[in-house]
Amino acid sequence: MYTVQKKFKFDYAHRLHLMPRGHKCWNLHGHSGVVEISISIPDATFDSNTSGFVVDFGDLQFIKDWIDENWDHGTLVSANDRRLFAIIESLNTKHFVFGVDYNQTSSENMAHVLFRKIEQQIQKGLQLQTISVTMSMTIAIYETENNKDIFSGIIRDVSEVNVK
Repeated sequence: MYTVQKKFKFDYAHRLHLMPRGHKCWNLHGHSGVVEISISIPDATFDSNTSGFVVDFGDLQFIKDWIDENWDHGTLVSANDRRLFAIIESLNTKHFVFGVDYNQTSSENMAHVLFRKIEQQIQKGLQLQTISVTMSMTIAIYETENNKDIFSGIIRDVSEVNVK
C-alpha cells in the first residue's frame, strides 16, 4: 500500500449545541485546527514508471482552497442550532452551515463533510498519477494537537479518472 499525506491548518469557531448547557463546548468557541489527508492505493495499481508518485501534492491544493473559502476564520453552525444560526445570519459574517443531517459541528462531522467534498472532486477527475480501481482516503481533523477525529472510506471506480 502506498500512502501520501498532506496537512492544512485553519481557524474556526463553533459550538456543540446538543451538549448540556454547563458543558464548555456548548459555548461558542474557537480552534486552530489541522486537517490531515491520507490517500492510499494498493501496490498492484501503482506504476512507478510514470511519474513515480501517487498524487502530485500540488493537485491537492483544491482541498486547502475549499477549507479557506468555507471554514477558515468562519463559524461552523448546524442548521439544527436555530439560535446560533439566526445570530450568525443576522451578523452577515463568514459561516458554513452543516445540513440537517449533521446535528453537531463536531470534528467527526467535519471529517465526514470534507471526505465527501474530496470524494466528489476525485470522481470529477482529480489528476492522479496512477490508474486505480479503488483507493482509500482518511481525513483526520485535529481539534487540538492532542485530539483528533478520523473518518476513513473507500472511493470506488476511480479508474475513469484522467491520468497525467
